[in-house]
Amino acid sequence: MVGRLVKEVCGYCNKTINIGQATTECYKCDKIAHTKCINVSDFVRIESLDYCVPCSKIVDRKYNPYKILVDSHQSSDDPRFYDEDPGALPDFIHNASNILQSCKSFSTTQFNDLTQNLDKNTFSSYFLNIDGNQTNFDQVAFELSQFKSPFSVIGFAETNTSPSLSHLYQITDYTSYYQDTYPEKHKGTGVALYLHHMFNAVVIDSLSDTTENLESLFIKITNTERPITVGAIYRPPNGSYDGFFDRTRTYKRKSSCTRHSLHHGRL
Repeated sequence: MVGRLVKEVCGYCNKTINIGQATTECYKCDKIAHTKCINVSDFVRIESLDYCVPCSKIVDRKYNPYKILVDSHQSSDDPRFYDEDPGALPDFIHNASNILQSCKSFSTTQFNDLTQNLDKNTFSSYFLNIDGNQTNFDQVAFELSQFKSPFSVIGFAETNTSPSLSHLYQITDYTSYYQDTYPEKHKGTGVALYLHHMFNAVVIDSLSDTTENLESLFIKITNTERPITVGAIYRPPNGSYDGFFDRTRTYKRKSSCTRHSLHHGRL
């Protein structure tokens, strides 16, 4: 005996949702509705995921651009719908997603309280998609000045700034390193690293590049007990995921000889 198929019902018009109709679904409570039935204010988009308004107020907001990739790939693993293996995501994507999901958010005051007794030799980092130095650098520099314990290294993506203009965007007590922006591109390009003056470093040219699929900048800190490799990587908005992953695998192989490495990035 075949059970009766239960169809989903729109939470607004209470009519059946048929195959092929555009829908919007809350990622947390699974509330679903015809897209045409909802107002813009009925759902909130957080980190590429949709939430109904009540759930958006209680969701623990975290920066994790990898989560949607991992979740969508896991949902595609049902053999009832695919004759072929859709392909596995690289392990580092799963690892990065798990790390970001386990992160916690702190206010500036809370963060200062937590780090007030931090050993000055502790290596720390800060990364941000700055979305344009010209627009946001001054505000970010001010926010960084509110932290009582300086970060060892600061990484930015989408600086939209070439090395020739880097002197306009300096942070007190830091040395800046800027990668070339993509040719004839004025937005959605550019990575940079700021290293605290207590450290010395050299740029690793073999790992630093600007392509249509990935932009990267790596430096090696030389005056620590053991050399530390630090990198900033960025996938431009129109870059392909496959091209991005291919390049990052290459970087991983090239830097595998360096035991102590730290990679910042935005997918």
